[in-house]
Amino acid sequence: MSDEKECHHNRITERCYICNPAKPFEHDVVTDAPDPAKPRPQFDLDNLFTHHPPFGDQVKRYQVIRTAGKDLASVILAHVPASPERSTAIAKIREAIMWANAGIARNSD
Repeated sequence: MSDEKECHHNRITERCYICNPAKPFEHDVVTDAPDPAKPRPQFDLDNLFTHHPPFGDQVKRYQVIRTAGKDLASVILAHVPASPERSTAIAKIREAIMWANAGIARNSD
């Protein structure tokens, strides 16, 4: 056994940026390498492909994330010359907002 660790996504890593991108170093890990004979965990397809109408404080949380993304995008537009890199930076902010909001929708109780 090595010093590497595995998250439940079967990724050998010291951290799991998929499970918890906000706190990538705070993740419960398994210390054994995956057993190739065991079936890999299945995705929760019902959760992934179901509409999740907002409830509780979710709309407010979505707005906080969108506002922060817009603020960052404004800074990038003001300070980075027009270029493919700037376009990619804006696209990645939009992607980050989408994933953050999906995390709220799919994982809130």
